[in-house]
Amino acid sequence: MPITGADVLRIEREEGRAFDEFACRWADPEGRVARRMAPHFFFDDEPHTPFVICLRHDASETHPGTTKCGFLVEREVTQEQPLGTARCGIHANRPLACRSFPMKFNTTGELTVLYDVPQRGRKDEHPAYTLCPRPWRADEVDPLQAPQDLAVAKFEMEFFRSVALAWNRTPRAFGEFLEFLRLIYLNRVLASENRSTAAVSRVGISRAA
Repeated sequence: MPITGADVLRIEREEGRAFDEFACRWADPEGRVARRMAPHFFFDDEPHTPFVICLRHDASETHPGTTKCGFLVEREVTQEQPLGTARCGIHANRPLACRSFPMKFNTTGELTVLYDVPQRGRKDEHPAYTLCPRPWRADEVDPLQAPQDLAVAKFEMEFFRSVALAWNRTPRAFGEFLEFLRLIYLNRVLASENRSTAAVSRVGISRAA
């Protein structure tokens, strides 16, 4: 699951989790993780490998040999639920991409529509990677909250792409990445408009880039 800098800092602050406990860089040379939405970051130890910042995966206890989101809380398999059940352990502070699933804006950007969810989350044939057992219905989505979540997710991902442009000008070690995010995101609120140019120059972000 790709995440943004805003997701990282929110989870750190609200859940009290350290960055390396829940986030990782995921090699994405073919663009299958980014899907032309999430930005690619480069790091000095592998300067030719594009990475996406994602939630970490942990080994599943319910389904040995598979992995799951580190925040997914699994429950035991039962006769009624042969694949088991699970819940998000940070639902109130889940990443924006999770909040906006499975929605997108229509071509005019005015309405929210459901997109078709693939049958499987991975090529692996293990039944644990089966996604939604049936199509979502429009009446299962909050018509007031869903467009707002989607708009915020779109804004934050666009901003994160600007962050990637700034970082990729001079790629550094992954260990320096969190401090770079903090420098940028914690300076997004300015005291006045006339300070915006100086702030943008300081953190190295330019929309024109």
